[in-house]
Order: sequence, then structure tokens, then C-alpha cells
Amino acid sequence: MKYLILVFLILLGLQSSAQVDWQYLGEDPPVTAIEPKVFGAGKISTNDNERDLTISPDGTEIYFSIQYSLTSSVIAYVKYADGKWSRVKVAPFSSLTNADIEPTFAPAGDRLFFASKRTGDFDIWYVDRNADGGWSDPVNVGSNVNTTDNEFYPSVTSSGALYFTARFNGNEDIWVSAYTGGVYQVPEALSSVINTPGNEFNAFISANGSTIYFGSEKTGRGDIYKSSRSSGNWSEPSRLLLNSGALDYNPSEPVNSSYFFFTSERGGMADPSPNPFEVGRVIRAQNMPRGGGGDIFWSR
Repeated sequence: MKYLILVFLILLGLQSSAQVDWQYLGEDPPVTAIEPKVFGAGKISTNDNERDLTISPDGTEIYFSIQYSLTSSVIAYVKYADGKWSRVKVAPFSSLTNADIEPTFAPAGDRLFFASKRTGDFDIWYVDRNADGGWSDPVNVGSNVNTTDNEFYPSVTSSGALYFTARFNGNEDIWVSAYTGGVYQVPEALSSVINTPGNEFNAFISANGSTIYFGSEKTGRGDIYKSSRSSGNWSEPSRLLLNSGALDYNPSEPVNSSYFFFTSERGGMADPSPNPFEVGRVIRAQNMPRGGGGDIFWSR
């Protein structure tokens, strides 16, 4: 009898961890950490420069940035409803003229943070979920965090602690602002275990605050590293196996997901050879990921 119970529990575990057909755009997931796959080829990852992917806790909304230049970018999204994924749309709070980038969901999914140049320099902003499922007007996180310098790449814990990137000390470093009484406090730089004399950037913090992924120029243009916190101290960062010789950055690990997402300039996938008499195939070929620009990748 105990063996039957064991088999049942194993099967139940496999079932609970199995990917639902519609999740992640219905794509076949990556198998290993060392062989990342392009995510959403032709839909999310195209011949434009895509980056900064975030997924809602229930998996039905995917937000990401499309960047055309340092002053021209927009936050776009797709949504699953009525048994299908929508086409890519511009987020209602975003526009090209604001140079919006780097959306990230709070762990509860009720708040979405992003960086924007809408008031002159890049600041951290957020929108809150309305009762009708839409978003509020953007709110600036406040002068304790946002300065006359640029602030980038917000990421938050379940307690509200806000991690972001800034050059307050000259180099690009990772900072954290506690959330107390509904106010983001004066930020502190992470320890020298994380912040080196070089540039560290694009940090993603886990919901419980115990794991951080971030970009660093230690070994080239940019690689993704991981560090864990125990008793208040960060471990020596380790370089992830998914890194390539190209720029790899913008890590994220969505809540309730066993997959890891990031941006890379390693090149997407070979374009399908278009038949000039098949218009649809030509259009798809023109829209597929190419090397040199940013594309979204995922790994296990």
C-alpha cells in the first residue's frame, strides 16, 4: 500500500509541475540551463530590440520593453484571455516619447514597476492594479529613490524592498530601498561582495529577498551572476552557465515559475528561407530574431 501511495504522490508532483498548454505562449520549454531558447520568436522576440520581460503571477500577462534608442522605447504586453493570447499591444500607461523600459511585477501581481524618462531623467515609477483589472496612472516612487541622476531596473520583494541600479557613486551599482509606512526610504548600496569597482546592473531579487541575479562586467561586456543571502550576508557571486560571449543581462525569475528569463545579444535563430510567392512566409522571415540586437531567452 505504501508503494501505491508513493507512486500517487510522484504522479501528483509531476502533474502539478507540468506546463499547461497555454502557458508561456504555448511554447515547448527549454530542457536545461545551459541551452537557453529564444522566447516568443516572431511575436515577442523579433528583429527589434526586446528586453526586460516580466510575467504576472498567474501567468496570463507578459510585459516587456521594445527599445529603438536611448530616448525611444515602449512597454508592450500580451494577455491570455478567452482561450488565446492577444496580439502585442502597447501598455496603456506607456508611450515611445516617455522612453519607458524595464517593467517588473511585484510578487503579488498588484503593482507593476518600471523605469521612465517622462520627467527628464530616468526614474522609477509604478502603476497599481485597478478593480477592473486595468492600471492606475503612473506614480513616482519618491525623492528618496529618484534623484537628478538616472535610476534603472526596479525589482521588489514581498515586503516591498525596492532594488534598483544607479550611478550614485560614479560606477553603476545595485541599491536597495526599504518600504516603510508606505514610503520608500533612503537607499543603501549592496555590499562589496555584490558591488565591485566595475559596473553591476539589472538586479532581480527573489520574492523572499534571499536570492539576487544581476549583470556584471567582470568577465566581458556583461554576464549574469547569482548570489544568495544567509544571516544578512551575500555569498560570493557565481556566473551562470547560460552566459555567452555576447551581452547577457536583464535576468528575471517569475513568481510561480520554474523558468528563468533574460535578454541576450547572442543572436536569435536562423531566419526561415522566404518563398517570394508566399507573402506570409516573407513577413515571418522579416520579423524573426537576428543576431546583434536584444532578444528574450528562457532556460530552466
